[in-house]
Amino acid sequence: MNFKKKMAILLAVMMLMLLAACGNGGDEVVEPSTSENTGTEDGQETVGEKKIIKYGNDLGIVSGLDIHLFTNSEIFEVTDQTHEPLVGSETGTYELYPLLIKEMPTVSEDGLTYSFELKEGIKFHDGSDLTSHDVKYTFERMFNPATGNVNTWIADMIEGSKEMLDGEATELSGFNLIDDYNFEISLYEPYAPFESIMSTQQMVIFPEEAEDYGKDWGLEAYVGTGPMMVQEFQPKVKVILEKFEDYHGEVTKIDEVHFLNMETNTALLEFEKGNIDVARVNENLVDQYRDDPDFAENLKEEELIGIIALTLNHEMPPLDDVRVRKAVSLAIDRNSLTENYLKGNASPAKSMLPSRVLGHDPNAPELEYNPEKAKELLAEAGYPDGIELEAYVVEKHRLVGVFTVLQAQFKEVGIDLTIRQVDQSSYVDLRKRGEVQLPILTWYADYVDPDNFTYTFLYGDNGIFFSSNYKDAEFDEMADKGRKITDRDEREQLYKELDYKIVHEDLPHSPLYTPKAFYLQSDRVEGLQLQNWTFRFFPADIK
Repeated sequence: MNFKKKMAILLAVMMLMLLAACGNGGDEVVEPSTSENTGTEDGQETVGEKKIIKYGNDLGIVSGLDIHLFTNSEIFEVTDQTHEPLVGSETGTYELYPLLIKEMPTVSEDGLTYSFELKEGIKFHDGSDLTSHDVKYTFERMFNPATGNVNTWIADMIEGSKEMLDGEATELSGFNLIDDYNFEISLYEPYAPFESIMSTQQMVIFPEEAEDYGKDWGLEAYVGTGPMMVQEFQPKVKVILEKFEDYHGEVTKIDEVHFLNMETNTALLEFEKGNIDVARVNENLVDQYRDDPDFAENLKEEELIGIIALTLNHEMPPLDDVRVRKAVSLAIDRNSLTENYLKGNASPAKSMLPSRVLGHDPNAPELEYNPEKAKELLAEAGYPDGIELEAYVVEKHRLVGVFTVLQAQFKEVGIDLTIRQVDQSSYVDLRKRGEVQLPILTWYADYVDPDNFTYTFLYGDNGIFFSSNYKDAEFDEMADKGRKITDRDEREQLYKELDYKIVHEDLPHSPLYTPKAFYLQSDRVEGLQLQNWTFRFFPADIK
């Protein structure tokens, strides 16, 4: 290890000791292994022969675990280990397979009704059996207004969902419970990717007994059927998962996974010291590890199906003028952003639909960078002297640097951008009320379908939640049509047109870049999987 790195680590250790004495601001300080532990050569512990993986990540938003109440990947990542949907999705390929059901559902000729049969003998972590009653409870909990589910959009094609959300019904009319292991789900209209919807983390199954916990569900208890179960949860500090011995599939070889709260740079230092096994690496730091012989082989890279885009709030002047929104897009030098700041570790985006998603056009031209044209549009809109914009971003988030690059680029055309850093809870609260003028959207596919990159953000009132405040009857009509079309070629053409409308005509979002995931993985860990940003720890093992 080079001298500078040694000195950096020494200073970091001294700082951690000082923080431990004074209060560490929320980061989970990981103690090095002691002689009481069965150690490994890189300093990681296997306490009492247990196989433990430690993962450092920012858990500042993790105030609860209930998947119905959050949209954050940090919470989805925990749920992916502990809970399961009816349908599984293979890592990397997204190929669907029956997970909690005996076989993939049969579909009626009109495409409206799906018939399911559960596997028998599947246990929840509390020892109770999974039955159709649990599935019914979970689906009705999703649409019960009292739940406050922020993910209802993902399954609002199920018959009766809208009536429940509007308070006109207390039961889901589209769920027909036949017996303990058989049930049917009916839709308002045919929906092409419905089976993919059934594989998402938002659709995991809870036990009926979750009702007994009320608001403490996801805090005091969080029971599922997954390969790991919650042993300990300290909101915003740590989540400890342990092996579920009665799992219905292959029992994981890992005894525990520790999710530990630490800011990104702290996690990297802890990894370098051998105190944790997994740490994410921001794009602008990748070369530091790629060029370091001590860590080059630990650096892992994965292509993601996702999009990073600048959101333009249609209800907050001057962005209520499409000419201003187009000027903002023209002021962005995406090539410079990705090549210089992101060190070539991302690709300039020219579509809201990532590659591998139906409707993505690989031959589409790059989005134009034209400062002079941007100035002309601002003048035409009545702003010859420029405009002022305000962006909110989570403090210390990797996107702070992206906003700083945009701030410099905008200045060249007379756009004065103020960047306000706030804590994650405040940011999410502002954004979901539609009160952020210029947020950055970071989105990774829940299911690989263009519906997840169009309808999700922009249909009906969905734009409020993402602070675009976009409402357009023509868009809604096209998005509705795209959900019903079963012919692949026809569907592809429609989504190409919808993408053009978003990116070039209305601009509720302006694509910035398509992301990759970079992370450091300890030599002692093998079999760790990444499913589009979410780590899957349960297939892993300790060498």
